[in-house]
Amino acid sequence: MDRENRRRKRGPKVVDTSVADAAREVIFRRRPASVVVPNVAVHKSRWSQFHKYSRRCEVTAVERLAPTGTDLLTLRITDGEDFDFEPGQFIGLAVELNGELRTRPFCVWPAPGFDSELRLLLRVVPDGPLSQYLAERAPGDVLAFRGPLGRSMVPEHPGALALICTGVGLGPFLGLVRHLIDRGDDRPVRLYWGLRLAEDICLIDELDALARDHLNFAYHVSLSCPPPGWRGLVGRVTHSVPPLLNALADHNFVLCGNGAMIAELHGALYEAGVPGERIHREFYFNTRYRAEPATVTAIRRRFAANDVISPLTIFHALGIDLDAEA
Repeated sequence: MDRENRRRKRGPKVVDTSVADAAREVIFRRRPASVVVPNVAVHKSRWSQFHKYSRRCEVTAVERLAPTGTDLLTLRITDGEDFDFEPGQFIGLAVELNGELRTRPFCVWPAPGFDSELRLLLRVVPDGPLSQYLAERAPGDVLAFRGPLGRSMVPEHPGALALICTGVGLGPFLGLVRHLIDRGDDRPVRLYWGLRLAEDICLIDELDALARDHLNFAYHVSLSCPPPGWRGLVGRVTHSVPPLLNALADHNFVLCGNGAMIAELHGALYEAGVPGERIHREFYFNTRYRAEPATVTAIRRRFAANDVISPLTIFHALGIDLDAEA
């Protein structure tokens, strides 16, 4: 009762729109005049973070790569500021949709002969208004962003590199391999790309170019729903890739894309004895997915390699099958 009386004395809640208006001015002052920003009252705390999105880039091209909804956006940085970028880092975009400001991180990689140009691989989905908005941009449209942000994918440890991704998680790997080539790093690199349909496949010319320029680079595509006559890998990468990994010791692993794939493979690698510092993860979605122990064990048992030591391998050497006991 006392709380209700205090609320009545205070009167109706007044939303301060000055911060919202100021944030719009900072972020969208250089947007094309055709883009209308509605005058919506927004609580000041909702807008307090958007002063960070003060950088500008301009859309130079939007290309549909796959009929199933994969687009390539090319962006040119136009604010004149430096962009010190490491493979695997991302930018955060700020976009207003239907009166609501939305932000989202996107992994990018430099365009050939990087001259303030970045590329972004985008999966356009029917229930994704932000992806649809970006796919509908035209050359000359201005976007607000912050960055670069995040960690580098460049391995800190020597040794071969296994890159495992799903969907548009391929994008940063293209930049990473090109970076290794440019700096003369000739370590063995194997890239495994998981997709659902043959119609999802794209950027093969770019992958072939990397294979030509890096003698120790090879890639494989795995389809979970392959067409008749498909000669590539079959199944999810959690099923098709482990039997191809003949060695785990002194290898570096980078997992990118679906959080379910990442959680399951990370658990299996770690359980097999791969140190955590040699496993790099980049989640695109399903970030809260928790792998079932039985699924992790099944993946770990599919690894062809037996060159790393974990408590499980010691028990197996002693003839104790913990999997069977579980």
